Amino acid sequence: MNEKQPFQYAQPRNPENHTVEMRMRVPKYIVDAFDAVSIARRMERYELVLMTLKNEADQWLHEASLLTNGARSNPLLADTEDATNG
Repeated sequence: MNEKQPFQYAQPRNPENHTVEMRMRVPKYIVDAFDAVSIARRMERYELVLMTLKNEADQWLHEASLLTNGARSNPLLADTEDATNG
């Protein structure tokens, strides 16, 4: 893997499969933290990483929905005058 490209976008081989493999270079202190917490919680590292990524993604989706809802109701953000009238 190229050091300048920390991760690669992956597509599932089977379009019906909703999971992809994700590989990336990570600073050792982050992996050490995941290892310490996963040992303390008696879970596998990948389970903790997946849980952390899911929680962050859920937060991002929540933020995006708030921004979208706010933009729809804000006439100052409308592209045209017709957009504010429905």
